[in-house]
Amino acid sequence: MRYNPWLLLTLRGKTFVVVGAVLLLGGVLFGQRDVLWFGLFLFLLPLVAILVVARSRLRLTCERRVVPQEAIVGERLTGELIITKSGQLPTGLLHFEDDVPRGLGRPPRFTVHRFAGEWRREITYPMAGLRRGRFRTGPLTVRATDPFQLVKLDRRFSATSEVQI
Repeated sequence: MRYNPWLLLTLRGKTFVVVGAVLLLGGVLFGQRDVLWFGLFLFLLPLVAILVVARSRLRLTCERRVVPQEAIVGERLTGELIITKSGQLPTGLLHFEDDVPRGLGRPPRFTVHRFAGEWRREITYPMAGLRRGRFRTGPLTVRATDPFQLVKLDRRFSATSEVQI
């Protein structure tokens, strides 16, 4: 997949690039070697973060379900996610958000801080059947970031679950 590097940068990352470029230019124009080195550092740090985050191969799988699949108005429901990461390559911080319709409650958000190795997380979250209808939960969105929050990359699973109230 090809990504536009500028769109991957957060506001902080864009600020680092612009300030770094200005300091680089100022260091060259005024012959200030320390300013030049600091500008180079600020300019290159987000670019390295882009390479790390965009090239990280997220090998994630997600199993999902809603229990019960049919409920009455006002009944409590439980969303269940099982997220598995395979492979030994490290990743940055992973922020997850499940798409839950307004009629079922608030969308759950959580973060995984484990960077390397294989892991498995089982997440459950409450939902409430607030109104009648057929609802689809999901897909789960994953946001990969670097430790300095200079770059963000969103990816989405395709699996969804249906529930009828």
